Amino acid sequence: MQGTRHVIFLALAIISLTPKALLAINNLSSLAKNDPFPVFTTLDPQDFLYTQEKLRMMGFQDTVASPKIGLSFSPFGQNADCARNINNQTIPLGDVHGRFFPVGLLFGCLPKGVCCLPEPLAEAFDVLFPNKTPGTLVCDEAAQYTDPNKQLGFFSIELKYKKRGIRFEGSTKLFGDFGLTTQFGIVDICQSVSLIRNVTCSACTVNSSQDCGCSTACANPTQSERTFGSCTKVNSDFNQDNINKFLMNKFRAIACSIGLDTDDFNKFGVEDLRFHLFWRKALLINSQRDWYPEFMIYPYWVVGASIATGKEKEPCQAWGLPFTNNGHHSVGATLGIDFDFVNSIEVGAEGGLTHFFDEDFCNFFVPTSKFQSGIYPYSTNVTISPGLNWHFSAKIAAYQFLENLSFFFQYVIVQHKKDHIKLKCCDDCFCPQVLEDISFWKVQVANIGFNYDISPNVSLGFLWQAPLSRKRAYRSTTVMFGFNALF
Repeated sequence: MQGTRHVIFLALAIISLTPKALLAINNLSSLAKNDPFPVFTTLDPQDFLYTQEKLRMMGFQDTVASPKIGLSFSPFGQNADCARNINNQTIPLGDVHGRFFPVGLLFGCLPKGVCCLPEPLAEAFDVLFPNKTPGTLVCDEAAQYTDPNKQLGFFSIELKYKKRGIRFEGSTKLFGDFGLTTQFGIVDICQSVSLIRNVTCSACTVNSSQDCGCSTACANPTQSERTFGSCTKVNSDFNQDNINKFLMNKFRAIACSIGLDTDDFNKFGVEDLRFHLFWRKALLINSQRDWYPEFMIYPYWVVGASIATGKEKEPCQAWGLPFTNNGHHSVGATLGIDFDFVNSIEVGAEGGLTHFFDEDFCNFFVPTSKFQSGIYPYSTNVTISPGLNWHFSAKIAAYQFLENLSFFFQYVIVQHKKDHIKLKCCDDCFCPQVLEDISFWKVQVANIGFNYDISPNVSLGFLWQAPLSRKRAYRSTTVMFGFNALF
């Protein structure tokens, strides 16, 4: 693929630069809503192995040699049990792409080569719409059977997400003010169902190991059921009892009939391989002016590439997750500037972009109606062109503010633009724009790190990536421990 060749050529060009500071950076954001801004080390994000050089420029540590190589080994854990929707409201993880709407599986026309609905859906269609033909319930007619409050006929799915692993970062000085960093991780990802709830019946909740839905009508109907009545005036067969009996209670059988795997997800593998080439230049300000504070200013830029070595999410896995960018290679660039008051604090800010290359997917579930949500009846082959990621971060740090203990706080905002999804074979039945419209997401996190120097060349670290705000993304928390060595 052309995109693959571009990334490989860029990576080889970076590696071919052969050997001056260690780089603890992350200029490439991710496509993964569960881990949009992965961290690989507990070190200060702009510690370009420049610390000794900066101290020397300020007149300290004259005898300390500047390291040429740095290594970080960082075990970490990441958890989430909720997400935020586009309105920044807290929702279960399974609802991040919209609540599952089994009724919607009956909407839309039939794709080319399909002559009938799968058996469980065909049975439900005959009961709920006895005077209709499958494939004819489209547009405004489908709209009247869709609850705008997303309660009647909708599932809310609670998931538990965990990621455990270890990440590695290796850095080296090259020539002049240039350096190179390589990053990768080995992780185990688990996502399991804790509860599937039929939101039509607020009193009815079932364990994931049981059949889903309400076996009988609720004694106390929800407000949605009382107010959403236009559909029953048109079709008396479309009622809560029939919806529960033929759709909600048969969720697993329906999922199986359309080829959707609803088993818990648990896989072990490697994350994407990343390369970062950086340049930075420090300037000492007010060194000859006793009446002004002495400080350093250094601009920097970073270019990076990510090779998609991580596993892709299988389209048939309802609760599956990708290992980083879901098979998409990426390239990115970051520009930043830091102001270092060596005797007190360091402040800085940066901004960057990440571009993702196209990738083809087979048997990818695509809606056949704009009123479908969460679960879709048919799959096809597509090409996905992910939208651009941009990020901005601001940082405050203090080097050895307490004996050998250093600290930094970094605020990060990452936003993903809409994807473009193209069908490999044209079929007007499919509505990829529905998936495009929900592909936008936005994340804000805080990275809080502490590093304790146990020797001039070795430090132990702790980092907490705390969630601040989310839109269509997991509210995930990361805790990382680090062993960092300089040579």
